[in-house]
Amino acid sequence: MVSLSCMCPAKINLFTLSQSHSILNFPGSFLVSFSALSANAAKILFYMGPASHSHRVAVEPLVDALAEKGHEIKIFSMVKPDKPNPKVKEVCPESLRQAHGTVTDDVSKASVLSRLENRNFDKWLEGTATFDFYVNTLERMIRNGDFAHWIKTEKVDLIISDNPSGQIAYGVAHEMKAKIIAFVNPAAPNPGDFNTFGLPEESSWLPDWYSASRYWFLPYHFSSAYNSISWYFSHNWYLLPKIDALLKELYGKELPLTQQLMKKVDLVFLNEHFSSGFPKALPPYAIPVGGMHVKKSNGTLPENIENFLKTKDRFVYISFGSIIKISNLPTEKQRILSDSADSFEEINFLIKWDGAIPADLPKNIFATKWFPQQDVLAHPKCYVARTAEYHGIGIHLELADITEETLTKAFSDLLNNERYGRNVKELSKRSKDRPMTPVETAVWWTEYVLRHDTSHLKSPVKEVFPEALRQAHATVADDVSKTSVLTRLEKRNFDVWLDGSVMLDFYVNTIEGMLRDEEFTNWIKTEKADLIIYDNPSGQFVYGVAHEMKAKVIAFVNPAAPIPGDFITFGLPEESSWLPDWYSASRYWFLPYHFSCAYNSIAWYFSHNWYLLPKIDAMLKDFYERDIPSTQELMKKVDLVFLNEHFTSGFPKALPPYAIPVGGMHVKKSNGTLPENIENFLKTKDRFVYISFGSVIKVSNLPPKKQRILTDSVASFEEINFLIKWDGVIPEDLPKNVFAAKWFPQQDVLAHPKCKGFVTQGGSISYQQAVFHGVPLIVVPVWGDQGYVARTAEYHGIGIHLELADITEETLKKALSDLLNNERYGRNVKELSKRSKDRPMTPVETAVWWTEYVLRHDTNHLKSPGIQQEWWQRRLLDFWGVVFSVILLSTYLVYKSCKILYIRCFVFSVKVKKS
Repeated sequence: MVSLSCMCPAKINLFTLSQSHSILNFPGSFLVSFSALSANAAKILFYMGPASHSHRVAVEPLVDALAEKGHEIKIFSMVKPDKPNPKVKEVCPESLRQAHGTVTDDVSKASVLSRLENRNFDKWLEGTATFDFYVNTLERMIRNGDFAHWIKTEKVDLIISDNPSGQIAYGVAHEMKAKIIAFVNPAAPNPGDFNTFGLPEESSWLPDWYSASRYWFLPYHFSSAYNSISWYFSHNWYLLPKIDALLKELYGKELPLTQQLMKKVDLVFLNEHFSSGFPKALPPYAIPVGGMHVKKSNGTLPENIENFLKTKDRFVYISFGSIIKISNLPTEKQRILSDSADSFEEINFLIKWDGAIPADLPKNIFATKWFPQQDVLAHPKCYVARTAEYHGIGIHLELADITEETLTKAFSDLLNNERYGRNVKELSKRSKDRPMTPVETAVWWTEYVLRHDTSHLKSPVKEVFPEALRQAHATVADDVSKTSVLTRLEKRNFDVWLDGSVMLDFYVNTIEGMLRDEEFTNWIKTEKADLIIYDNPSGQFVYGVAHEMKAKVIAFVNPAAPIPGDFITFGLPEESSWLPDWYSASRYWFLPYHFSCAYNSIAWYFSHNWYLLPKIDAMLKDFYERDIPSTQELMKKVDLVFLNEHFTSGFPKALPPYAIPVGGMHVKKSNGTLPENIENFLKTKDRFVYISFGSVIKVSNLPPKKQRILTDSVASFEEINFLIKWDGVIPEDLPKNVFAAKWFPQQDVLAHPKCKGFVTQGGSISYQQAVFHGVPLIVVPVWGDQGYVARTAEYHGIGIHLELADITEETLKKALSDLLNNERYGRNVKELSKRSKDRPMTPVETAVWWTEYVLRHDTNHLKSPGIQQEWWQRRLLDFWGVVFSVILLSTYLVYKSCKILYIRCFVFSVKVKKS
């Protein structure tokens, strides 16, 4: 572990709305401030937009680390912390939290349904939904009196904002005269944000959020280019103008355009790492900090889970994260899941089952609403955990394609194919092989930014968020959960151009709700911070806030696959030719894969910059009652970006210096000790599978048929126990091998020696924990970056991709069987686990280091000149336009010359002879 020099405490505001977006978790905006403890103390604000619980989990290690170093930190999060830090002050109106929770659940349900109906997302036609989500969240925040008052009066040195939902932070930082670090939580950011930040895009091979295309007739890189363009215009023409308007409303005056303020971002934190992600080339101000949340664990699980796992030698852990809930899956899909698991009698299954847990789950299934995921994944018996295919560590299963046959096959492949185990073990080793941990990296860069031309930091962390906003966010989150499930069932292939606006609208609506909350608006207008760390993709609003606070900004990208619109704004390269984005499936089967990716990139770009950012600009303008720089410009000024990922377990992306992978900050060591009731249950068999769809997607939101499939499938695996996280009412007729609960100590479950598989929705947090604890995966992506994670698991050979819509009892059983019986999954994930732990610094240390780096220095030297370029300039479209114009003109001139010569020499001579 690398020791870090102590930096003067800073005032940090953490702004988050989300449940799953840990540490830096904000659905509309997330802010963290520190009270002044010394002359050299820095005030840091963590600002998070409509981020989920996993976003907060991902960034909390950084928050705690900075607080321990004496910085003054405040957190604006719509998601309450699991374990409040006495040194951190939370500021969030309860009304905002409640509203956000409702919206999040709706998003979860909508995501499932959308994925089932439309797996191929057209960003150009559908991408505005995401931006609307951001904008609506920001509107609620700005109109919250407490928030508005706080943000207008708060003063910080640096703002670390979650991206892509925190563009408003750039305007806030502008007003606060604070530096900004953008924390890009998803591994695949919005191209609109990244373009504004000036980060290079490598659209020819790198996918974006929705790495699927309905336009199969296009080459893959064509689709990727399409996605980038659509994200750019959606972000800058749709989202940023709305953010500018919100900032004007907040401050009551015109601020610089958010687009301009984003270009001044000091640093960008990326919640990823090249060891487990795609190999992106990043400029110096993009700092990878993925994996800060990952913890070591010996696999000790609660007693009831341990007892259940004792009945079998292996188990599969199934979890779809904090947003996607199994209960939101159609009943048929749930039945397919249970029936498929049930067919693997020699395998136990632990299933994170939100909502009502079916009473008739198979005996080899232990379902509950929560698992100590990292402990489950670390459990020696954990053989499968659902997530990524890129590294050959998992299998990508589309939600809409999940049938009992496909799921059973996926389980069987994952369990019986040794390459998955080998790959995931190697990936685990790589993901842990870092000179500094993600947290250390993030902290260093944060203080680096703070040390240069800014106030010093101070001590305790304070969280700021009106409780009303949290409650509202919780309501929204539940709606999102239901909608996500239904959408995934109906549309597994997501067209960013056509469908993306749903997500963007969710962000926008969340922001709008925040801005309508008097408590929030009073707070945000009066709060002062040195740094804002905001959650991405839900915190674009934070850029305007940081602009007003004159605070620095760090964007925390929590999802494994960030929205391309954000990446374009940040200036990060897109490699759409081979890297999947959020929705890594395509409805356009006639197109080459790279064509679809290019299409997605373009769609995301325009959706983000033309749809989302304009709305955020409008909200910022409305909030501050004056014009401020566009969110797109403010995002380019982000001081740092934290990525919740690591190269050891993700795609090998090349990142610039200011993008810091801090993935795994939430991961913790665990001996697998579980509560007594779970341990007693696991004792009945030698193995178990953990099933959890995270904090957003609920099992209870799944159609009854899908729930039945889940229970019937796992019931067929009599020799395997299943732990299922089941939100809502837990069915009384669950199989005897199923232990269902609303919550599981997930890391302890994954660390349990009997945990042999993890069925998950593919949340970046769950994926990182599974890799850390060496548990193979079955990934059932529902929305957001989960398709990207599914491809990552497949890439590393540590998991199986199963589509929600395709889940039948046969497919689920096959997937579970493959996961439990194919040794390659276990070998791969164990190797990947070793790699993920082999780092010079922990994820939290990395994030803290980079956070303080941002506070110490101006980060312009870390950024590529491309951040100030337009997207077409970075892609040399003007150059190629001139080249092709010259070629066409030359061809035309040659043709005309030949024609004239022919007429004069041949035709004329013939006429002369005739005469």
